[in-house]
Amino acid sequence: MRIDSMRIDNRRRSRRETTESTAMTSLTTSPDDRDRRAALPTGGSAPALGHLSVRERDGRWDTATASGAAGTRRHRSTGHMAEGAGWFSLLAAAGEWVTWSLSLSAFWLVFTVAGGVLLGVAPASVAAATLVRERTLGRHDRVWRDGARFWVREFPGSQAAVLPLVLVTATLAANYVWFSAQGQGATGARLVTLPALALAATALAWTAPLVAHYTVSPWRVTFLALRLTLARPACGVLLAFVAIAMAYAVLSVPVVAVVAVGAWWTVSTWLCLRFFDDNEERRGDPPSAGPLRTLPTHPLNVS
Repeated sequence: MRIDSMRIDNRRRSRRETTESTAMTSLTTSPDDRDRRAALPTGGSAPALGHLSVRERDGRWDTATASGAAGTRRHRSTGHMAEGAGWFSLLAAAGEWVTWSLSLSAFWLVFTVAGGVLLGVAPASVAAATLVRERTLGRHDRVWRDGARFWVREFPGSQAAVLPLVLVTATLAANYVWFSAQGQGATGARLVTLPALALAATALAWTAPLVAHYTVSPWRVTFLALRLTLARPACGVLLAFVAIAMAYAVLSVPVVAVVAVGAWWTVSTWLCLRFFDDNEERRGDPPSAGPLRTLPTHPLNVS
């Protein structure tokens, strides 16, 4: 009887320890990205922005489906490599990327107009950044269905998060164009407006990825974007280089304009996510957005 009671006690103790271990694991490490915290490093060139909670995994996305989709993608990638490497694979990847950029451009334009342009640009931008983030993580590929849901979800909060910097940037751009048309008499005003325009435009580039990646109050986004711009000037220069390169491509080959918007959101959001991931690694936290080493190249599903 004593041996049986000891076995029962050991089983109860083992179950209790397993339950406690599982609970502690769910609090410390969160592979499903349920509630990880992230902030800029407190030391170095960037000041602390406080703790920001990374957005949770979408409840509609099933883990088994995700693992099955990942296996299918690996199988397809292996098949493509076995069938023929080299130029054919490069052309296939380029065609897939163009298709994705074209779909994302059409989505952003349609939903910007759907909100009356002024009220539609903010939720359309956040939804586009969210689509890029989810696709990079291997969660969503359905541009129109998932994008529409993101647009509706982000419509109220994105107005306070993104719209202020949109208005400031547009006003500064209009002023710069007007001063440039005045000739030599407005040289001083033009030189003052240019750095302010660069600062506002760079901060604007951070806003949509910030809202897409972090759970943060909409009223703090403008302030956080400005601090990111001042704390990470190299990242801002890189984003500006991408924007200038795309503008030059559109001016040189106007047909590129049909994919330019989607290409901008894909590249700029990916760069911002890489910074967020690097920031969390420097803080010693687990990467919140999974591996983001290369641009996404898995098959596109626009159903």
